[in-house]
Amino acid sequence: MKIQVDHVSAAESGDYFQVLFEAQEDGNGAFVLIQRQFEDADRGHCYIEAHDENYIGHFRVRRASLTRDRFLLELQRSQAAEVEVTFKTTDQNYCDVARVLQIMIPCLEVLDAKDAC
Repeated sequence: MKIQVDHVSAAESGDYFQVLFEAQEDGNGAFVLIQRQFEDADRGHCYIEAHDENYIGHFRVRRASLTRDRFLLELQRSQAAEVEVTFKTTDQNYCDVARVLQIMIPCLEVLDAKDAC
């Protein structure tokens, strides 16, 4: 799945973390939501939700990378396993998103955070 979005946000509350990529801030377009909680044992799985129902569920992340304008996610499953999101955001918001994604996805490779953060 490949999408281009205009809005990116990161949130955290206690042991709960999420990043939302959405085409429109009103929720009426393409989106990818990634959540993870650390309150209970989660076996290293992230919860993924998207406008495409093939990408909804709890999955282990095989590989992930983040650049200033692109997020790549490879899920550990045989079908519907790759997500590519292109986006634009402010430096501060990018740093927040990168920080939260690194907490949720320890294998995340952040390729250019030092330029923005």
